[in-house]
Amino acid sequence: MLRTWFSILRARLTLLVLPVLALILYTRIDQRRFAALDGSAEALRVANIASYNQQLLIAHAKGMLRTLPLLPQIREAAPSICSQLLALPEPSFLSIANLGVTDLVAYVLSSEIPLTGQINISRRQYFQQTLQMRDFGIGTYQTNRATGVPSINLAYPVTGTFLCWRHKALFV
Repeated sequence: MLRTWFSILRARLTLLVLPVLALILYTRIDQRRFAALDGSAEALRVANIASYNQQLLIAHAKGMLRTLPLLPQIREAAPSICSQLLALPEPSFLSIANLGVTDLVAYVLSSEIPLTGQINISRRQYFQQTLQMRDFGIGTYQTNRATGVPSINLAYPVTGTFLCWRHKALFV
């Protein structure tokens, strides 16, 4: 009789515990789903901020590339004077990997960073885009040949030459 009584007690306790375990499991699954949604929303927010910052940097670079050709040293592309001018410190909000001037066949004439040999950028997307459209061009993410720094390259046509700005990419 005692054995039967313990069996009944165990069955009742099991019936009491099962709903609690089910509730705990359901709550855990629900919390995990909300955490995944929250993580996705946070990742999207960070990506939007990075995208906005990149757009601002490109807009500043575009303004700078449109302004620099107004200087006679850039327009006339006197290599030694032009390189000295390009090597001046840039504003802190711009992260420039290199700034340079090329000729129409894409050989770098002047560069912020001293070059050891001739560099030709004719195959680069930003140069081809600028050459075809005769306007501001943006390249793809790549490693800069002159600096070895990952960058997004930008270019703007100047009468008879091209002004190229290599912008260091942002990492988030």
